[in-house]
Amino acid sequence: MPKIYPSGKKSHPWMVSWRHQGKRDRYYFKTEQAAKEKLDELEKKILVEGAEGVYFDANARAEWRAATNILQPFKVSLIEVAQDYANRHRSVHDSIRWDDAVFQLVESLERANRRPKTIKSTQKRLKLYQEYIGATSLADFTAENVEAFLASGDWKPSTVAGYRVALSSLGNFAMRRKWIAENPVDGIEPPKLDRGNPTVYTVEEANRLLHVAANMRSQYRTGKKLHYDQGRIVRRLCLLLLAGLRPEEVDHLKPENMLPDGIRVSVGKIRGRRSVRIVPMSPQFRAWWDAYPNKFSDFSPPNFRRLYERAKKTAGIEKTGTDLERHTWISCRLAATGDENRTSREAGNSPAVIYSNYFQLMTEAEARQLGAFTPLPGACCSI
Repeated sequence: MPKIYPSGKKSHPWMVSWRHQGKRDRYYFKTEQAAKEKLDELEKKILVEGAEGVYFDANARAEWRAATNILQPFKVSLIEVAQDYANRHRSVHDSIRWDDAVFQLVESLERANRRPKTIKSTQKRLKLYQEYIGATSLADFTAENVEAFLASGDWKPSTVAGYRVALSSLGNFAMRRKWIAENPVDGIEPPKLDRGNPTVYTVEEANRLLHVAANMRSQYRTGKKLHYDQGRIVRRLCLLLLAGLRPEEVDHLKPENMLPDGIRVSVGKIRGRRSVRIVPMSPQFRAWWDAYPNKFSDFSPPNFRRLYERAKKTAGIEKTGTDLERHTWISCRLAATGDENRTSREAGNSPAVIYSNYFQLMTEAEARQLGAFTPLPGACCSI
């Protein structure tokens, strides 16, 4: 019979546990009253199932009698045989350790050439699930546990969706390996997301940001000696804001990728095919790039994120979000060319994504303004 127990979990302190058809089910609740309501529901279900057994049709009774006759010499019941069958088929499911399953999933993602950022995010989310549930094997990967985990935090719908995707990836991988019969995440509805337009910088904000970054002094140390430089982050900022590259694409750039009239980007795969594209170098990009040579790596200067946030604060920019610079460049490029196919080739997205996400985020006049501002006269990085 089902019973109520303290769960020991802060977010869902009450649990209803019962063994049904050879399987132990657990349900977690935030209040004792909710747990009692579930208990009443299960008790009614037991009564209904008992009553339904009286109304077996002729075929069901014949099957039961035939199975009982077969098992009679062995002195075991039909329930015991069914339980043994379930246990043997569940043994693989229970024997796969959680850490091993996640490790093999990560290896599979790496072989599929998934982005390192995606792999790292998946690992982190699965680790949080493991810590919350106390998962030791795939036996702890159940719909009830997944549902309890997704409801455990005060998360935005987009965050919940991210956790759900990570868990679903593991479920699909485990199904392909035949570790589990079905993905426990499939029965859980994804949260409804309010997908608005990407956030972009205005022309004035982009202009201020570049000029603040150009004039910002920073320090670095070689041994015991402290040095100061100026405009250290300008070149990486150019690649993000004036060429629309993704941060991970910038991280993989090499000097030979900088062609005379474009940037050759070759990172990962798109729909199974190798992704290679040429991003044009605008006169504006070239002016900023040449005005601020960098003693460090042109692509990944030290402390870029900290210096970038400092530049934003100094420029009075409060906008936040992922890939603001890239969104700004794509919006500008689409407005300037009016051609989503050309923009998609340069940005590495599909034309449908370019049109649906970036159309009319920026006017053609704003695009011309954004493409016009250049470094201040005489600007040069003195290192």
